[in-house]
Amino acid sequence: MVLSGLSLQVKAQEQSSLLWEISGNGLKKNSYLYGTMHVSNKIAFHLGDTFFMALDKSELVCLESDPGKWIEEMYSSDNGTMMNRFNNYYGYYKSNFYENLVNFDEPEKKDLENALRQKHSLENGFLYRGSNYNEEYEENTYLDLFIYQYARKNKIDVLNLEDFKETNRLQILSMLPDEDEDDEEKQKQKNKNKKSYYSKWNKYMSVREAMEDAYRNGKLNIIDSITKMTSKSDKYLHYFLHERNKIMANGIDTLAKDKSIFIGIGAAHLPGEKGVINLLEEKGFTLRPIIRNKSELAKKKKNNIEKVFLDVPYVKQTTKDGFISAN
Repeated sequence: MVLSGLSLQVKAQEQSSLLWEISGNGLKKNSYLYGTMHVSNKIAFHLGDTFFMALDKSELVCLESDPGKWIEEMYSSDNGTMMNRFNNYYGYYKSNFYENLVNFDEPEKKDLENALRQKHSLENGFLYRGSNYNEEYEENTYLDLFIYQYARKNKIDVLNLEDFKETNRLQILSMLPDEDEDDEEKQKQKNKNKKSYYSKWNKYMSVREAMEDAYRNGKLNIIDSITKMTSKSDKYLHYFLHERNKIMANGIDTLAKDKSIFIGIGAAHLPGEKGVINLLEEKGFTLRPIIRNKSELAKKKKNNIEKVFLDVPYVKQTTKDGFISAN
């Protein structure tokens, strides 16, 4: 029974689809699960009509995290605080403490010109863009943020499936070395397996190109294989993938009971025995792959939503000394 169940799960995930319908288990309305790619490459925007139909049917959009809180969470996180402390400590004691405290160098004209002309690296980081040289091959944003913008512009509520601090904690744990890291024989075997796997792709494409090709065609089983074979360690897979999968599956289980939701999470979280698809099926849900079909409707939907601008309310902010105010 276990083997037959596992074979059915693998067979289902071999079907070429990034979009899955969630039904059964007492749900009043169907929900939808979509595997995204955390890049702004145009390949990630190979969207079909069914993608927009699922989004439009949904009453709530769920992403891994809430883009509207990114900057606030990043600067208030323990990781950010620790980094700032280290930078401050290093800066103060590298040279004279009091000089650093009161010294302010007037920026030269060329510095201001460069600052205004160039895009901030933080912006590229948030948009998952590689560099300005790749603009012809990249969208203005990346897919997860596009889903967020689409929902906001259509007045659909957005929620995060994960807690920022917990994800940070799991990320730190994922960096710990494996117990067998010092076992030379096991490491040799792991490296041998990876080389054997890489050889399947490098005859005609790089591993990155293979991953992009698998994503373009919705091949979840290949995405799963590449993810496992290119993982830094077993701990990385356990904490940064599998543990997060449990959190997201539990969140979907809770939220889908009340309303129809559209879930957009990294495609690598979907497949495998410990993937979100299988975890939801173990909870009693039925998941059905939805085949992508693309017409002018999808292109029109994407172009139309990009023309819509949200009226963002600004709040007046004043410096502590009252010298400068802006909103």
